[in-house]
Amino acid sequence: MKLFEIHNNIEYINVIGYEDDYDDESELDIHDLISQAEKLVHHSGMHMLRDDNFTDLAIIGDSVIGAMYTSTDGETLRMSIAVDPRYRGSGIATQLYKRLDVNNESTLVAELIPPYTMEKFVKDRGFTLVNDSNGFKVYRKEL
Repeated sequence: MKLFEIHNNIEYINVIGYEDDYDDESELDIHDLISQAEKLVHHSGMHMLRDDNFTDLAIIGDSVIGAMYTSTDGETLRMSIAVDPRYRGSGIATQLYKRLDVNNESTLVAELIPPYTMEKFVKDRGFTLVNDSNGFKVYRKEL
């Protein structure tokens, strides 16, 4: 678990490979944080797929208030961000997005669900709508 920065009293941490990097002496229980992140995603109406993994979390104290998870399919990186409704509009999604680690991928995909709270966010970052069906909107950005 790596602390990236503190921004407006919110800690942003990287949790890639947290199972291998677990520190028993840490003040934070990484497994509890991941569990909180899963609940945040679920309460947001989002569904993680089998290949999705949390990459970064936003926390205040010992509470998760934002989470980013990704998966890779060939040259496509899928990313999703969930933010606690009480903290939306405070820059948490922006800070998480800044931590997105693009390696060999050439395309970034964001899938949105109603009420599409992240739609302006992805449009402002150069994503274009490529599919709008069954209540889901898929945005793509070539890197």
